[in-house]
Amino acid sequence: MATRSQSREECIVIEEEEPPVEEFTLVEDADADADAKQPALFLHEESESSEESDIEEVEPIVVIEPETLVLPYVESMVEQGRTCAQYVFNVSSIYLCWIMLHYFSAHLYVYYCVPSGIYGFLISPFLVAAPHCRAIRWILQSGGAMMDNMWLVFGTWACSRIIAKGG
Repeated sequence: MATRSQSREECIVIEEEEPPVEEFTLVEDADADADAKQPALFLHEESESSEESDIEEVEPIVVIEPETLVLPYVESMVEQGRTCAQYVFNVSSIYLCWIMLHYFSAHLYVYYCVPSGIYGFLISPFLVAAPHCRAIRWILQSGGAMMDNMWLVFGTWACSRIIAKGG
């Protein structure tokens, strides 16, 4: 292995020998059915000797590529996974939006509608009726109800899956 201190001349490059390539030719089967329109063809390894080989001794070579068997199955699974992930994202994005609205509105309500200290205590009866505080309070109440419904729907779905697999 060459290090940084060695010069390029000191590095030795080892070339790997390529394995010998086998050559194949198509050979027509002598025993092919006479009524068939196309003769049967088999792959036949060429021998290195100049002698003619007997066709009866040649066995057909069957090559099955795994990609042709697995690829359609994998493509259909990927498509189904994509469809399922898109559906889950569409459904959960609504709930995620409500969760974020509820969280941020809770912090905004405390900051704008319930100031701290004695001043906040004295002004809070007036801020409760303010339009921005009413809107934030509506988001809090609706977001809480939406999250309650979300857990109810999720629990119902999970129980239906458990019961369906058990029965």
